[in-house]
Amino acid sequence: MIVLGYHGGIEGPFAGRSAGRDAAAAIVDEGRVIAACEEARFARASRGASVPERAIRHCLDAVGLATLEGVDLVACSHASDQRWRAEMVTHSRARLSALTRTAMGAALAALRGAERALGGDEHARRLLEQRLGASIAPERFVAVPHDVAHAASAFFTSPFDRALCLVADAHGESAATSAAIGRGTRIEVVDRVYAPDSLGALYALFTRYLGFEPGEEHEVMLLAAHGDASHHRRFFRRVVQIRRDGIASVDPQLVTRLALRDAIAPHGTLYPRAMIRALGPARLPGEPLTGRHAHVAAALQEAVELALLASLATLRARTGERDLCLAGDLALNAAANARIARSGLFDRIHVQPAAHDAGTALGAALYAMHHMLGIGRERSAMPTPFLGASADDVLVDRALLDFADQVRATMPRDLEGTVAEALAAGRVVGWLQGRAEWGAKALGARSVLADPRRAESRARVSAILRRLEQDRSFSPAVPLELAHVWFDMSGVEESPHKLFSVPVRAERVARLPAVTHVDGTARVQTVSWEQSPRLHALLHAFGAITGVPVLLNTSFRVGREPLVNLPDDALRSFLASELDALVIGDRWIERRGEARAAEPPKRTREAHATPLA
Repeated sequence: MIVLGYHGGIEGPFAGRSAGRDAAAAIVDEGRVIAACEEARFARASRGASVPERAIRHCLDAVGLATLEGVDLVACSHASDQRWRAEMVTHSRARLSALTRTAMGAALAALRGAERALGGDEHARRLLEQRLGASIAPERFVAVPHDVAHAASAFFTSPFDRALCLVADAHGESAATSAAIGRGTRIEVVDRVYAPDSLGALYALFTRYLGFEPGEEHEVMLLAAHGDASHHRRFFRRVVQIRRDGIASVDPQLVTRLALRDAIAPHGTLYPRAMIRALGPARLPGEPLTGRHAHVAAALQEAVELALLASLATLRARTGERDLCLAGDLALNAAANARIARSGLFDRIHVQPAAHDAGTALGAALYAMHHMLGIGRERSAMPTPFLGASADDVLVDRALLDFADQVRATMPRDLEGTVAEALAAGRVVGWLQGRAEWGAKALGARSVLADPRRAESRARVSAILRRLEQDRSFSPAVPLELAHVWFDMSGVEESPHKLFSVPVRAERVARLPAVTHVDGTARVQTVSWEQSPRLHALLHAFGAITGVPVLLNTSFRVGREPLVNLPDDALRSFLASELDALVIGDRWIERRGEARAAEPPKRTREAHATPLA
């Protein structure tokens, strides 16, 4: 039984809003995840909500299919009938001003009319047929509610037989936060919280207020480490209050769907006056970051963490569940995840690497497979996060041939030793191995590596990759079996997806300046031999030379481009940057002369472009 799940497919004026960003696809065969990838990696565009055609083709190719004919079920992570549930407006009505309520009602009425004209879920099916040149019978197409798909992506990839699932998002079709219970092959939603009580929307709003782009919430989390929450704690205690039922209540004048959309339009000026009086004017992109901005970020981070803990304490007491699965945009907040882990509320916590909207493609496929079709679960549905495009020898050789006049490649007898020596000497190396990562973080398949002992590595890597000054997303990679020696892993058994921030041990901080945040923590990646044998060997080789079995690991992307995907992407980015060397598979690659930013012969990116009829 094969199920294809996808996220995306809303086009026109509502693209990126109703169906979210991060278009993606995933394919599951008899309960086991075979492939999962984001469209942006293939399209080389930062984010999008259109039909993920290239990602779908990759997934089909991974199971040996040229068309959709061999797929038993197609699952979309967006159910139109959920979007207009009356309870969303009913829940919000008492808390919205008359003016906002009227404007919100008009906007919802217009969107409902557009949705009826498009045909809702039927439109999604027809659009998929049109874009893929395929025929999909209605009985082979299902729409899974967005929050349910999030919950499924976390629970069905976890090792748990039963667990509480918390989805903390800006909003799905209607719900902002959802709680569900996963048991075996079933998921049951037990609670939903609607706008304006959205912690995710609050975080998104302040991401924009602080001058970052949508989707850059991680920058706010990193900035928070530089601030003092006490400066603005009183303001955020008024904005975010915990009700008697444990649910976080967010000031409706600050965060509603309408206000959020208006404020996120071109750096709009509709932030409430009380907010500007209390916090100061919004920062525009490119303006210097100051202590004031860091204090706002710290107070926001503290308020969101406390609200999440209060909600989880209530849910833990109500449900009795001992294990927790997290999903939604806020589940990418490594600092909040670590605080939850250390709280002792739950025995174990699972966060799958694509906790953002892209992950709902996987969740839709797994929900359809298990909950709808009743197919039993495997103990580990997703034993590896490396589910994307492959850098096989054929593609590597073809790419090297295209760039032969600009680069030279050798195959060292001891590749890990060669790379370790280069890194120990201060060189910065691009690293591409096997299949690409599933999720938002570089986990050792599409990475840039550097020496964490050198304080200057942080600035040098930022300059090489043309990152903005505030981009501090440099993580340490460490062998799993040595993680406790270098980091305080209390409450966190492992962190293979960089989704927990943990303290660097005090006696080790001086040896890891390039990956230690100002608050003494690091967003650690634990590397096991089973998942990443080559990176694991490289860490040990570097440790043998330096005494520090840790490397700085950041995303292999230049500027605002997506992570590199295929070998030719890696070579193009290598030549467009100041990276000292590049490793693809077994090859050690350097430039010929001073070649920079040259364009290879153009070749179509439409791999496997056979019509899917």
